[in-house]
Amino acid sequence: MALDLSRLLAGLRSRSGLDRDRLEQRAALLEEEWQAFLAQHQIPPDYLNVWWDCPICCDSGWLRADEKCRCLVQEEVDHLYHQSGLPPELREQTFETFRIDLYPPAFRSFMEQVVAECKAFAARVASEQPTENLMFRGGVGLGKTFLSSAIAHSVLRSGRSVIYLTLPELLDRIRHYKFEAVDPHALALLREVDLLILDDLGGEKVSEFSVQELFALVNYRITHRLPMVVSTNLAWTDLEEAYTARIASRLMGSARVLKLDGDDIRLLLKRPRA
Repeated sequence: MALDLSRLLAGLRSRSGLDRDRLEQRAALLEEEWQAFLAQHQIPPDYLNVWWDCPICCDSGWLRADEKCRCLVQEEVDHLYHQSGLPPELREQTFETFRIDLYPPAFRSFMEQVVAECKAFAARVASEQPTENLMFRGGVGLGKTFLSSAIAHSVLRSGRSVIYLTLPELLDRIRHYKFEAVDPHALALLREVDLLILDDLGGEKVSEFSVQELFALVNYRITHRLPMVVSTNLAWTDLEEAYTARIASRLMGSARVLKLDGDDIRLLLKRPRA
């Protein structure tokens, strides 16, 4: 019937021999019979409707040839989050939830500057602008991991790729990709991801393999001007002793070093309020 109506609209004779009025009458009759059938069998009238996950683009992912639908953008961001290795417990650690009021009053002005620098760094990475690396130094619980994850969130939301790992996790991945499931693509991703974040450098036993792989990775990213964020509680001499002078020199020499101070924020949060 739809074909006959199309033929009539095109100026052709319908195959059934019916004119447009009779075709429309027959269509209305069939619709009444169909609705009666659905009602008789207690089937919802919209049972055969197509239900799109995204009614805006009908699940195509595109609004125009050159414009992605927001559902596709969100799917890509979700994939980037999954790929990033950002632990679930850090998912709420964003610039919006960072609390400067937990730092000593004399240190808050400096922390405001630190947060501003972190936001600017994340913005440069998100827009693919050249930038020096960032290194956070300081004791336990001073916000190094929080600021690192906040940067990760900001960059991921922009649609740029991030990998967030501790050094042991990084080395485990490299071993796996090299010696178990040989995966050159995965190794290339570690080297070329838009932003690599190495958290808590210095919290692991160092082997010759660790030193070799860390140097290769750090040297590659610095040479190709690919940004990194590194956090550590090690002083310069300890960093040099743990990872050799050439690694320490490259990390420190390529980065804006931000030294955090104050009390352990995690312990402050656990204290009962007066």
